[in-house]
Amino acid sequence: MPFFPTTLPSTLPQKCLALSVKKASNIGFIIFLWLILTAININKAFHMDDAFHLEAARWIMENPTKPMMAKINWGDFAAPIYEENQPPLLFYCIALFMSFFGADEVFLHLLTAIFCFLALYYFHQIAQLLHVAKPKMLLVLFAFNPALVVNHNLMTDVPILAIALSVIYFLLKGKATNQSRYYVLAAISLSIGLLIKYTLLPLVVVIFVAILLSGHYKRLIVLLIPALILLAWSLWNISEFGEAHLAGRGSAGVTWYKIKGFMGTLGSMATFVIVFFYANWPGKINQYIIYGFFSLFVLAVPFVYTGLLPEAKFSALLNYTFMALGFTMSVTPSFFPSEQNLITVTFRIGTFSPSFIATVHFIGISDINLSASES
Repeated sequence: MPFFPTTLPSTLPQKCLALSVKKASNIGFIIFLWLILTAININKAFHMDDAFHLEAARWIMENPTKPMMAKINWGDFAAPIYEENQPPLLFYCIALFMSFFGADEVFLHLLTAIFCFLALYYFHQIAQLLHVAKPKMLLVLFAFNPALVVNHNLMTDVPILAIALSVIYFLLKGKATNQSRYYVLAAISLSIGLLIKYTLLPLVVVIFVAILLSGHYKRLIVLLIPALILLAWSLWNISEFGEAHLAGRGSAGVTWYKIKGFMGTLGSMATFVIVFFYANWPGKINQYIIYGFFSLFVLAVPFVYTGLLPEAKFSALLNYTFMALGFTMSVTPSFFPSEQNLITVTFRIGTFSPSFIATVHFIGISDINLSASES
């Protein structure tokens, strides 16, 4: 009997084939969801901030080197757009599409559709990196979240969501593989996002903390990328209108009214938060409470429609319910004692706060797997 076997099992090609099929299946599922979202919004009429962005894009088409000097009547009088709160990279993208296709609703919504696909893709990639038990189910919840479905306009919401998710993905991938190139990609992606909206600035802190906790302090040099980009942008501002746009952004302050508004908005976007409580405290009583809670709202709809229940009172009830859910989302992790439950809630709720999810994962909880199984 020979010492070495005459034939070796060919399991490696089979595994590679299985991985390829699974990857193709995942991409196909993402494309399927993307097509649905795109079809819903492809012919939507321009509205809200779209008008402002279209006017800014038209100005840039004629004055590409002076993007912030356009005067737009967005209130009682025309004012230059450098008085507004965002840089013009998205306006340049809209202007590019308009130069080829004109101000056509279908083609301009395809611009947003590109960012929508990226958001779906990176969200799914993050779910797989965290070994979520059912990443496709979670992706469906994300895709058909009201905040994502209705925001396929020409506004910044979907683009900065896609970019924020890409930054988180690159950071998680860098931590998992210990490769510096992913930190570079995170910094580049963030730099692009900062030229769309400054609200991504907290992710600079996330990258900083992530690198510190990795112990590879030399990687902090990647923060020069967004720093230099913002410096170059500020110098451009000074030459254009005499001051740095970023430095001129003031704070509107925090009031109880704004806190209630934020909590209500947050709760209205994620009404499924109540499911997490049943998952951690299952029981007949809790089940009946949940069923009763939703049944009351469903049964109230025909009464509101027929006028038997005043719409104003029902609207107030919804507002207070959404505020309660938003507050619950903000404090939910404190109700879950185990780190595994915390990471679950953080990821699923953190969909609406990329900076929050990234920070939690990089302070040491990211090594915990939710489940070894994937769909």
